[in-house]
Amino acid sequence: MQNPIISTLLVIAVAALPSAARADLPELSLALPYSSSVSNAGPGFKLGSTPLVLHTGVATEVGYDSNVLYDPVPVAGAVMRLRAHAALETVSYRAPDGETESVPPVVAFRLGAQVEYREYLTASSQLQASRNFNVLADTSATLYPRGRISLTLSDAYARTSDPVNVENTHNVVRDLNRFGVVGRWRANGGSLELSLGDIVHVSYMGENAHYAFASSYGTEAQAIARWWILPQTSVALSVRAGYYRYPDNPSQDSAPVRVLAGGSTLLTSWLGASASVGYGNSFNQQGPSYNNAIGSAEIDFYLPWAAKLLARYEREFSPSVFANFYRDDQFAVAYKQPLVAHLSATLAGAIYLRTFEGLISPALINAVSYSSTTHTGPIYEARAEINVQPIRWLSCGAAYTVQADTTDFVFHYASFSTADRYLKHSVFGRIDVAY
Repeated sequence: MQNPIISTLLVIAVAALPSAARADLPELSLALPYSSSVSNAGPGFKLGSTPLVLHTGVATEVGYDSNVLYDPVPVAGAVMRLRAHAALETVSYRAPDGETESVPPVVAFRLGAQVEYREYLTASSQLQASRNFNVLADTSATLYPRGRISLTLSDAYARTSDPVNVENTHNVVRDLNRFGVVGRWRANGGSLELSLGDIVHVSYMGENAHYAFASSYGTEAQAIARWWILPQTSVALSVRAGYYRYPDNPSQDSAPVRVLAGGSTLLTSWLGASASVGYGNSFNQQGPSYNNAIGSAEIDFYLPWAAKLLARYEREFSPSVFANFYRDDQFAVAYKQPLVAHLSATLAGAIYLRTFEGLISPALINAVSYSSTTHTGPIYEARAEINVQPIRWLSCGAAYTVQADTTDFVFHYASFSTADRYLKHSVFGRIDVAY
């Protein structure tokens, strides 16, 4: 299961890479059922006459989870999540009113950190033992951010500890670090943009006896070209090639390659669209490799009364701790509707047709065998959320999430067998103060 902190870490690591414009809507990711907001940025405290701003904040989420461990036999409990975050960053460049020219900044940077404490308010000793701290730290610096040529260096580190489903019911500690370098070249007044970058990652899971085999390191080079044909229409070509090494389980080593061509446009004031199509191959050292099409298609509707609606399909493959790779065919819809001043509601749902191939040896997770050589099953997720932000530095919200994995895949252990399916309901309330 992917943690919201790790999701944010991945965003930070590649934040400098260009991407198509998207509607301001949530993206479901099968993450833990908390708010997708990991840290908000309020107005901040300006540090004297320097171009620096300090952002700080605290947030609290309290709620109920019907299946904390994503298990076929659910263990329910109340959950409290406390977060504190701070970031020091440069002020966004803006020309003063009435000034037609100004000198852009030479460097823009950010230095941030966040800690999270999660407590399970229940009599269950199993859940109480899952209380944990998560930590995130990130930094980035861009030379000549508005220049014709710019260079961005970024680094992000996360330490997470979360319960997972069938494979183990205790916390799994993971240390993940991603370092990225991205260079950009802009031409024709910014209508043409080329970027070259590389991301180096290290994932360490050796603190968990049952997961030491899943530690890995690797790198991924990326080249992206984007051309804005019109102010609201662009086409792009991207090539990504990497290498993933698992020192304790070389059978999972891979050298994935992805090539994608696509574009995005605003067809009318109320309709936008984007699409990409390409080829991907996981090039695993042993066993099966993904060798097929990848891509996505999305339609965005900008409706009356500031409502937004999107429908999206995506096919992608990713490395897995428990297999050579997994493939997702994702179908998602999301709708956001402002209700009254400062109050909005969001509905979102997704179906993931997920398939794992090249399963690891069952002995690595203390199992005897699996029920099948592939692990396949649809996963469903739906979310309803309401948010209110009466002032810029304060927001409150409540959300209900349901997740269900309907796979018939079964793990066979020496003395018992257990399925990988689960059903999970959760409801949380949130207060977030961010200045």
